[in-house]
Amino acid sequence: MKAKKYIITLDTEEKIYKESFIKNFLKKTFINMIKFYKNFISPFKISSCKFYPSCSDYAIAAIEKYGICRGILKTIWRILRCNPFNKGGVDFP
Repeated sequence: MKAKKYIITLDTEEKIYKESFIKNFLKKTFINMIKFYKNFISPFKISSCKFYPSCSDYAIAAIEKYGICRGILKTIWRILRCNPFNKGGVDFP
């Protein structure tokens, strides 16, 4: 009986490890894509940021703080607020 319980807990620990591995992999992938944009694409564009930190820095901080789904949603909301009718300013995630 004890051996079966040990196997079940080992399986659940393995599932938790796999889920956290996938989440961390996706998190790092999104952050690396944003860093690629920031380092190789953004320098060729005209700087017109109204907010501090920039949207790419905000996206990285939001994904690290809130996770993938909520961080991306907060980033999209931030990008939508970047328009001529908004004053901008300091906005941390």
